[in-house]
Amino acid sequence: MKCNFCKNEIESNMRFCPYCGQPIAHSTPLDKYMDDEQAASNKPADKFDDIFKAHERSKSEERSQINKQTNEHLRSDEIRRSSRNADDFYMPKIFNPDSVDEVSSDDNMYSANKSNNAKQNLSSDTPDKLFNGETEVIKTRGRFSGSLDDDIDDDRPLYTISDTNRYEKDLDYDNSYYVRRPRRNNRKILIIAGAVVLALILAALAYFFIIGSKPHLKQKTTSIEAGTQVDLLSLVEIENSSKYDVQVKSGQIDNMVPGQYNVTYTVTNKKNDKTEDFAFMFNVVDTTPPTITAPDSITVFKNTQFDILQNVSVTDTVDGTINNANITITGNIDSTTKGTYPVTLTVSDKAGNKATKAINVIIDDPTAFFNSITGVWKFDNVEGQQLIIKKDGSKYKMYVGFEGSEGYGGEFTFKTVSSDSKTATLTWYVQDEEGTVTQEVKIDTGAPGDKKMKVDIGQGWQNLTYLKKN
Repeated sequence: MKCNFCKNEIESNMRFCPYCGQPIAHSTPLDKYMDDEQAASNKPADKFDDIFKAHERSKSEERSQINKQTNEHLRSDEIRRSSRNADDFYMPKIFNPDSVDEVSSDDNMYSANKSNNAKQNLSSDTPDKLFNGETEVIKTRGRFSGSLDDDIDDDRPLYTISDTNRYEKDLDYDNSYYVRRPRRNNRKILIIAGAVVLALILAALAYFFIIGSKPHLKQKTTSIEAGTQVDLLSLVEIENSSKYDVQVKSGQIDNMVPGQYNVTYTVTNKKNDKTEDFAFMFNVVDTTPPTITAPDSITVFKNTQFDILQNVSVTDTVDGTINNANITITGNIDSTTKGTYPVTLTVSDKAGNKATKAINVIIDDPTAFFNSITGVWKFDNVEGQQLIIKKDGSKYKMYVGFEGSEGYGGEFTFKTVSSDSKTATLTWYVQDEEGTVTQEVKIDTGAPGDKKMKVDIGQGWQNLTYLKKN
């Protein structure tokens, strides 16, 4: 079944509604009620009928009396309310679920006094049965300070008076009667807030059109490697390059001398020709080590004097060519014993950059190869021309000439000898009228024991035949 007041579903055996607390009027048929009572008490039915009807009449009279007193109280309250100005009227303080703005202190005091007077009147003029758990509906008519529309239903309840002795808002009533009248302070706050928002918008627009449109030039790098060719304009970049021109105003960089250099750039706006200068500092640094140029291995024949650095050179991007005297050689070499000896060459430039190079020094014994070529050899393609190879003390010598003449030539050293002792490269120091000329000579002994060999003295390979010993 449903409650007659809050319309919520409740159980049929309840005497009071669990939602609104109002007594429940059961619709039990009178005959069933009387039969149940008669069966329980064994009393005549007509007596119970008289008692029930008397109770209903008493109840109806009490309700009529209460409604009459309530209407009189409301009429007196409306008279007091109409005597006040419309602008001074405020609703009494009721349940405020929406946090409606409070009224001024004077109006609060008036509303509080009015509410207390109403409660006192009701509590003094109405029977106690008004607050015995039942709730009576107070109906109002008319508008409050123009806050309600003219077509408001006059019969709808606006307030209910419960046993708590308080005014409560009817949950089914339209809340359009709330008149939210903001204070002057609230209006000031709204005006200030609007002004702040407007100022922020103007500041953002100013930044975008004025500050945000300034050119932004930045460095691509702050360090330049010494010896590197650079364009000063390539060292910087600008945003929105289509809107600006960049030029070097002052300053230059010597890329061969490490140090700090200041360069000033001028940025010109293409639209309004407005210019702005930017100054940057660049550091020229030397971090590149020198370069050592040397063969991976050097062959030296035992018991001969040699210079490891003879075919070694050092260059640097800043210092240029570094003298071989600055090279440090690390490693032990025994020139009297055939073998391979690792050696490390180390050199530094003026900036302290160090370079190293590892090579192998090969100590070889050319005796076997020299014994295979020593003697007098004749050229097959030139009649009477001879090649003489001999040893004078500890030195190897070679001469070219015709039979019966001294010819030309001088000392030679072995530069390389193959592992099978069939080919070799010689460094020949030829003495002539102009001085000493260095000539590289290549020799190929061919098949062993055939008394043949080939020689290239800078004019191509020539065939020779063994003629005799020295």
